[in-house]
Amino acid sequence: REKSGIAKAEIMLTLPDIDSKIFAEKLVTDQDGNWQGWLPPTRYQAEASAEDYSRKKIDDAGLDSEGRLTILLERGAALKGRVIDQEGKHVAGAGVHLLDPLGLSPFEGLKSGVTDNEGIFEIRSINPNRSEIWGPGQQAYVPGAVKKGYMQPVLEAIVFENGEKNTLKEITLQIVRAKERIEGRVMDSGNNPVQS
Repeated sequence: REKSGIAKAEIMLTLPDIDSKIFAEKLVTDQDGNWQGWLPPTRYQAEASAEDYSRKKIDDAGLDSEGRLTILLERGAALKGRVIDQEGKHVAGAGVHLLDPLGLSPFEGLKSGVTDNEGIFEIRSINPNRSEIWGPGQQAYVPGAVKKGYMQPVLEAIVFENGEKNTLKEITLQIVRAKERIEGRVMDSGNNPVQS
């Protein structure tokens, strides 16, 4: 079966061992999924992304016999949910991020979500096939909700099985309003207050 092209996909081509700040070719595909750049015939590092598709990175990309580089993207999984407070009321304007379970930092290349007026968010283009860090055939993420004046008391991992495409998982995250206000002071080495 012939694969169809993806319009408006973003392509980033870099050369091995050369900092991307020095050389990077940023391209966008046309309505048929085609792109064109002016590069020397060599090996590249290629990265492609498009709405609803998992980001793909190729460390040693080369051109085929026709002088083309074809990058196959797969549809990603999605996470949809609601953020509520301790009273069960929806929380609008909360940011939702997928965190690495090993370091609790946001995953590079993943989009974050923001809750709407009903407290609902959706994060799409989740790659369930990235390198395994949780268990054989599984990818774990820790969803975290943040909003000024609130905190999320419990962080729990969710797991996508490798190969889960077009999967929609639904969750509810609870954040609680902070009860105490923390104040502090910044001083310099001479014990003088520092003003911004």
